[in-house]
Amino acid sequence: MKKFLYALFSFTVLFSSCQDEIQLELTDPVPQVVIDGCITTKDTVHYVRISSTQNYLSSEKPDFTNEKDAVVNLYEDGNLATQYQFNDSTKQFESTFRATIGKTYVLEVQLADGTTYLSEEERTRRVPSIDTLWVEKSTSGFTQGNYDIIFTSREPAGVGDNYQWKLYYNGEYQNQPFDLLFAEDRLVDGNVIGELPLASIDEEKYDELVKSTGKDTIRIVLDQTTITRNYYEFLLIVQQQTAFIGGPFDSPPAPIRGNIYRSEDFDNRALGFFYAASVETAFTKYRPE
Repeated sequence: MKKFLYALFSFTVLFSSCQDEIQLELTDPVPQVVIDGCITTKDTVHYVRISSTQNYLSSEKPDFTNEKDAVVNLYEDGNLATQYQFNDSTKQFESTFRATIGKTYVLEVQLADGTTYLSEEERTRRVPSIDTLWVEKSTSGFTQGNYDIIFTSREPAGVGDNYQWKLYYNGEYQNQPFDLLFAEDRLVDGNVIGELPLASIDEEKYDELVKSTGKDTIRIVLDQTTITRNYYEFLLIVQQQTAFIGGPFDSPPAPIRGNIYRSEDFDNRALGFFYAASVETAFTKYRPE
């Protein structure tokens, strides 16, 4: 036993004495332009944000003001439709112009150094109305005790529609990775969609919402949007690389390819995505009994 302990001690000392501290010097990669934005049929302020990538270990937030002098144009069916203007308060380019169903949109961004980026064409498609939206407390399943958000809508016949749903609780957009809600119509073409929980609010989240407003009623707004196939596939990769991580069955790392490119070089891409969408909105209020 003594020989075993001595051998174990010697083994530990041997390998402990062989440890060297290594200082890794990581060079900062060349920053890449990041452009995100949208145009929809909704009566709201539409945005374009311009920033650049940072070192992976950086704790600094993106700077959206470096390109505040950029010229940001939107083209509808090849004609100039609007120019987004920079808002110093929100640190983004904004426009109240609304898209029209059936039209095609292209974003043009001219940076201060003369570099021009274009988005691939985005075409707005039909969007079904939301028939009903309600909240009920779950009594079974893995959401038992939570407040389930349920809606119904009639999906129009004809395969090829892609949807995204956006939820706002008391005016706050739910934008975490697991809040990305999107689907294709391949399995529900021409049928009623919904009738199952779209999202669920647990007791802790509900208490936070009540505390933030001082009222026991929460207001829920649902945007149902029809998006292009390109944007659907972009969202799918984003979710795989952000939400479904940390386990043995993670998706392998993959580049997140957007739809924005340098005007003189289609394969020279900026990061981010500019999308066009048709929107139908519904809202409801809920107060537990």
